[in-house]
Amino acid sequence: MRFSVRERLAWFLAIGCAIGIFCTIPLARTLQEWVGRTVGREAFTYGVLAAGAIAFAFAATNIRRFGVSRWGYVWLVASAAGFAGYTFALDASPEESVHFVEYGLLAILVFAALSKRSPDLTIYPTTFFIGASVGVVDEAIQWLVPKRVWDLRDIGLNALGVALVVLPIALGIRPPIVRRTVTPDGVRRMTTAVLIFVGLLGLCLLNTPDRIRWYATNIPGLGFLLENESLMIEYGHRYEDPEIGVFRSRFDAEALARLDETSAERTAAILDEFHSGERYGAFLAEYTAAKAPFVHEARVHLFRRDHYRRTGYEAEGAERGRRLGIAFREHQIMARYFPRTLALSKFRLSDAEVEALEAEASLDEAYESPVSQGLFTRIGERSVVVGLLLTLALVVAYRRRYAAVMVAAMVGCAAPAPSPPADEPSLEFVFYTDVHARAEFETPRALALAARRINEERPQLVIAGGDVITDGFQSTAEAVAHRWDVYLAMVDAIDAPVRHVIGNHDLVAADPDDGSPAAVDPRRIWREKVGAERSYFSFDHGGYHFVFLDAIEVGGPLRYRGHVSDAQLAWLEDDLERVPRGTPIVAATHIPLLTSFYAATEGSTVAAPINRVVVNNREVLEKFEGHELVLVLQGHLHAKEALVWRGITFVTGGALSAKWWRGPWHGTEEGFTVISLRGRRVEWRYVELEWEAKR
Repeated sequence: MRFSVRERLAWFLAIGCAIGIFCTIPLARTLQEWVGRTVGREAFTYGVLAAGAIAFAFAATNIRRFGVSRWGYVWLVASAAGFAGYTFALDASPEESVHFVEYGLLAILVFAALSKRSPDLTIYPTTFFIGASVGVVDEAIQWLVPKRVWDLRDIGLNALGVALVVLPIALGIRPPIVRRTVTPDGVRRMTTAVLIFVGLLGLCLLNTPDRIRWYATNIPGLGFLLENESLMIEYGHRYEDPEIGVFRSRFDAEALARLDETSAERTAAILDEFHSGERYGAFLAEYTAAKAPFVHEARVHLFRRDHYRRTGYEAEGAERGRRLGIAFREHQIMARYFPRTLALSKFRLSDAEVEALEAEASLDEAYESPVSQGLFTRIGERSVVVGLLLTLALVVAYRRRYAAVMVAAMVGCAAPAPSPPADEPSLEFVFYTDVHARAEFETPRALALAARRINEERPQLVIAGGDVITDGFQSTAEAVAHRWDVYLAMVDAIDAPVRHVIGNHDLVAADPDDGSPAAVDPRRIWREKVGAERSYFSFDHGGYHFVFLDAIEVGGPLRYRGHVSDAQLAWLEDDLERVPRGTPIVAATHIPLLTSFYAATEGSTVAAPINRVVVNNREVLEKFEGHELVLVLQGHLHAKEALVWRGITFVTGGALSAKWWRGPWHGTEEGFTVISLRGRRVEWRYVELEWEAKR
């Protein structure tokens, strides 16, 4: 392909602009600091707006010269407004708005170079993808430069800078040299630009820490990459803890617990070595996220905790509470997910220090920790590869040889790394039910033992299956007040968050034996004690959607029956419609939806009493059709049982009280159930308290 002198000059200027952008990378931090000291960082904003005003004036002049309709001015004004809006939106980091000037100029020069060869309408997307490709290379170079970082957000800013120039040219100026048609040559140029952009971005999105470690270890001369504080891309896990908030980690729950168990002593020793705040920078340089991700995450959480704890105690008013709230949430993350590491290190806090911190912390707002916030948690590496390959497949018909090269490069890059883990969620939790708390027969000691045994399992979540107190249904509120105190002392001793299903004994004064008037709302005290807004609700935890049902209907010949109300069924249908397809679901109800207990104990033809099972169980289960219901948790019968029906596991969780604190019941001792979920696979085991009944 022969180039004219003018075309060579145009490409020389465009390529020179790209090289100039690359050359500013090592100098950018120094320049930013100098501008900040001399004239202030806001100078970047004013400079960018001035450049935008000049470009706007130039474009308006060309619109008038080319005789474009008034819609050309509308598009120009809209683009200018977008340019100004995005520039002001970056006022917290005004130097980043320089991206708009750099890539706006690059877009103009690339467009000018492409226009020298019989341009058609494909010139606009071609210009965009060439400019965006330069933006990807820009960020890749930054990844290699000390004290600079690779940021997908900056790639977006670079592409936006190109788009803010291409759009007003295409829709506003509409230069007459661009033919209002599409030619085969134009399509080939455009698809080449698309392939280059997709290939470059794909290689970046596959440049994970595991892959970096592989070629830094196996390719001579690349060992320095292990010392690089910046990571190009990381895929991780998003934790939504109802008692804490949201945080992210490079490890799933199982791996995090395993590392805390096996690496706690070594990790604590490293943390103690860098305990001083003055050594935090040295720690980040030595223990990068690529080289030591577990140690790195723990120390960054601790830095935030200690920083906001110190500055919080120095602050006053609302700011004091806000900062101490951040410190307390970060401490909760460490105490719950890095417990052994924290306990063995100098960073541990005494109970008194934690209580003092919580007392002044403002905990009203939902908390989301910024630690590891750059992790990709919504999609995995496998999804990225599939998406990129599909994109390449769309253009393979135009440029087969280019697509083949890019596919080979991506597959070659992907080969050394281990297979990505499955995108299945996992969760370990404890399910206990039928506590029947009371003050007699040394029951408080039994509940303290239960709390210790539950904590030994180190669950991520604890679910209470109902009947947490004794005889609330037929007693007055005054008569059972002390039983709530006994039960809540156990809950306070459990380290993990506890979520409650309502049981029939938890309905206080629903039908008092002493003839007292029935409570207007027998569920009110339960809601207040366990902190629930209503007796049926749903929430998400660890990649699973939990649905808690209220299956107690007061009245009838047996005083109550197992029944899920029509209003609740309507709520359930609406709730499930909001759950993303494929999300595994766990349902919990005190009274069983499905059980073989009466067939086993009374005979296969004996029907279960209406107050021992949910009488409209089929209606309830039909609501889950088309959804991924994997587990149903049940109580009420005080027997441990598991059965599988149509792929759904039904676990009846025994009873913490066994035979109401009188010893075993149908072979079930006092105890609780430990549930392990791996995607849609369910494993369970019953843990006995080894308690000798005193009743």
